[in-house]
Amino acid sequence: MPRLKDLYSRYNEEGLEIVAIDRANDRIRADNFIRENELPFIFLDNGTGDEDELVASVFVNRVFPTSYFIDDEGYIRYVHIGFEEGDEDLFEEELKEIMSE
Repeated sequence: MPRLKDLYSRYNEEGLEIVAIDRANDRIRADNFIRENELPFIFLDNGTGDEDELVASVFVNRVFPTSYFIDDEGYIRYVHIGFEEGDEDLFEEELKEIMSE
C-alpha cells in the first residue's frame, strides 16, 4: 500500500481513487498502519464472516491482495492477484491506458 501512495498523488486529481479493503478484520491494526504510512486512500472493512464479506459478495474473491482496475463506466479492466515490488510500474501503465480513453 505505501508503494501506491506516489501513484495516487500523481493521478488523484485526474480521477484515480484507490479503495483498500482490509481482510484481516483487525481495525486497530489497520488504523495504525494507515496512520503510520499516511495513506490517503479510502479504506473499508471487509466484514467478519462469509455472509457479510464485502469482497466475496461483490467480486467473489478470496485471495489478498487482489487489485481491480475499474474504469469510469464501472467495467473491470484489469485484475492483479498478489503484489510484488515493481508492480506499481505496471499499474501506472495500465492506469494511463484507461485514463487516455
